[in-house]
Amino acid sequence: MRKSYYTPGFIVVLFTMGMSAFEHRMFEKPYSNEDVIYHKVDVTGKYGSAGRGLNYDVIFDKKYKYNIKVQGYDFNSINYKSSLGFGSPKDIDDLNVGLVSTHINEIYYTVYVRTGNETLLASADGIDRINNIHSQQIKENALFSLIAFVFLSVFFRFLKKQHSFP
Repeated sequence: MRKSYYTPGFIVVLFTMGMSAFEHRMFEKPYSNEDVIYHKVDVTGKYGSAGRGLNYDVIFDKKYKYNIKVQGYDFNSINYKSSLGFGSPKDIDDLNVGLVSTHINEIYYTVYVRTGNETLLASADGIDRINNIHSQQIKENALFSLIAFVFLSVFFRFLKKQHSFP
């Protein structure tokens, strides 16, 4: 049986596209308003990293008394501009957020932020942003998978020609 030089590239494409489809909810419906869970929170000032460049902020749920890892909004910078003299200070004692779950280590996306009477991020805008990011990342991963397939196919074809015997 003759081995194909397309096999390694095909395996890489299957793996990368499978992981991308899972991480970016390709097999599930896009996020909607029904997926949003609302919390009354405090900003802790803590942050962390879950690997692969995934950073998150930690906020504290006032009602259920636990920390929540969130990404998609920089809570530590809410009053940064007002501390520089731009705009008015925000009431972070009355901070409400809307979150949607991810598939990664109990980390949630932030889709709604409200301080006092001011909405800093509307849920429709946050949900649209996340759904657009996911579709864009799937397209980019498909392009990178195609490039990897072509590169690996050419590379293994070259190796096969170099080591063939008459």
